[in-house]
Amino acid sequence: MANLQDYIEDPRFIKWALDPDQETEVYFINYIEQHPDERAGLLRAREELKALKVQQHLVSQKRKSEIYNSVVTAGTKGQVRKRTISLNMIVSYAAVAILFFALGFAVTNLQRENKASSVPESLLVKSAALNTMVYLADGSKKEISDPEMLIDFSNSSQLVLGTDTIVLRKTGLADATNMVVVPYGKRANIRLYDQSMVELNAGSRILIPEVFSKENRSACLLGEAFFDITKDPNHPFLVNTSKTEIKVLGTSFSVDAYPDRKEETTFLKEGTVWLRKINHSILSGWAKLKPNDQAKTIEETGTIVISKGNEQSYDLWKRGIITINNESIDDVIPNVEQFFNISITVSNEQIRTRLLTGKMHLNTDMNEVFEYLENLTDGTIEKVNAGEYVLQ
Repeated sequence: MANLQDYIEDPRFIKWALDPDQETEVYFINYIEQHPDERAGLLRAREELKALKVQQHLVSQKRKSEIYNSVVTAGTKGQVRKRTISLNMIVSYAAVAILFFALGFAVTNLQRENKASSVPESLLVKSAALNTMVYLADGSKKEISDPEMLIDFSNSSQLVLGTDTIVLRKTGLADATNMVVVPYGKRANIRLYDQSMVELNAGSRILIPEVFSKENRSACLLGEAFFDITKDPNHPFLVNTSKTEIKVLGTSFSVDAYPDRKEETTFLKEGTVWLRKINHSILSGWAKLKPNDQAKTIEETGTIVISKGNEQSYDLWKRGIITINNESIDDVIPNVEQFFNISITVSNEQIRTRLLTGKMHLNTDMNEVFEYLENLTDGTIEKVNAGEYVLQ
């Protein structure tokens, strides 16, 4: 196999690690003999994953969340800013894939435990593949190199990617999920089974059930997206993030829900949106948004604040424009990192104390963006390594 990630994502390896039989044992004994240089890494990966040898119906959702968090955080502390993929991160990445595909575990369960925000962003976006990846419920994957290509799920039996058609093999599992991961520096357009459209911003991922249920349509979002939902009064569309549950019937709206940020923002362009906290109580009602309203779900206070939004600026990210309104440099930098797939460290603490205001156009040369940031902060940006910079 070409590299560690290839065999970790191989269904045969998953079976060997979690539910070995004679056939897989023989296969990997022979494989190790033929590839002795990979022996240590492969055996280590297997040991890391043995803890997941469980049957789905025997594991509580709380325990699944605990397993997930213990796996994805193991060995990754202090590596969030790095782009290189260490063995620990590859092992963790494989465990995430297994939880999604082998155990049928979806992000919704994490969200309801309010633990999704602990997932290191480097795991799925900062250290992800260079191109958008589609991970299907059957364990297969597809890399999307053309940023303009539509990821089309509208035919429930197949996935259409330009001229390429992939037959979708149904798993039949209740929690089976397809996932689209958009790394930094990329975007993606998705058509869902019901003809609804989703535009994903950089550093985002969306989980889509293998099939919509009889009661509703749904998706889980970690990141930023614009939704144009097809009307269906009998089947509401639910979007779950790490902090918010959003319900619509047929609506256009945007959601900014990166899990490592303290606030989430939902802006309603047209239609009607109902939303509530993801960890709401049984008696909690839904807050209602009208066109041009925006709702902020604030982690620190556990509240949802509704106000009038700016109709002209809600989708500026789609045009590569960032509006800065009395924000700190730490609020601005992640947007630049996401757009250009780079890392910027702020070493000057005085810069962090300033509140900045302005409008930044990212659809231009990166050096011009750097010059704008330098003028805005009175700082200097220096290159450290490939893709790594420091603002001082």
